[in-house]
Formats: sequence, C-alpha cells, structure tokens
Amino acid sequence: MNELISTFHIDFKIMIAQLFNFALVFIALYFIAAKPLKKLMGDREAEIKQGLNDAKANKEMLENTAKESEVAMRKARNEAN
Repeated sequence: MNELISTFHIDFKIMIAQLFNFALVFIALYFIAAKPLKKLMGDREAEIKQGLNDAKANKEMLENTAKESEVAMRKARNEAN
C-alpha cells in the first residue's frame, strides 16, 4: 500500500481539502443554479399545461359555435322558403 501511495504521490491532506472544496462548489451551484432552474421549469410546465387546456376549451367552443351557426342558417333558410 505504501508503494502505491509513493508511486502516485497521494497526499491525503490534499485529497480531503479537494473533497471539501468540491462539496462547497457543488452546494453553491445547487442553490444558485439548480434550484432556481427547477422552479422555472416547473412554472413553465404549468403555463404550458394551462395553455393546452385553454386550447382544448376554445376548440370545443368553436365546434359548438359552428353547430349553432349551422342550425341558425337552416332555420333562416326554412323561414326564407
């Protein structure tokens, strides 16, 4: 084991310091970047779902209006005849 450590020049103090630095950077990036992005994506997803629901409602309303228009046109033609 000592040969392996001396061959690769492993220094445990430096490894612990690097691990600590990595943890600090990881935590900082998580709170600065990952959390806000996750919230932003969730908000965007909700907005898209709302838009799709509105589009379905508008499509149904358009179909109903077209049917009512057709009925009104038939009634007007019958009255005209």
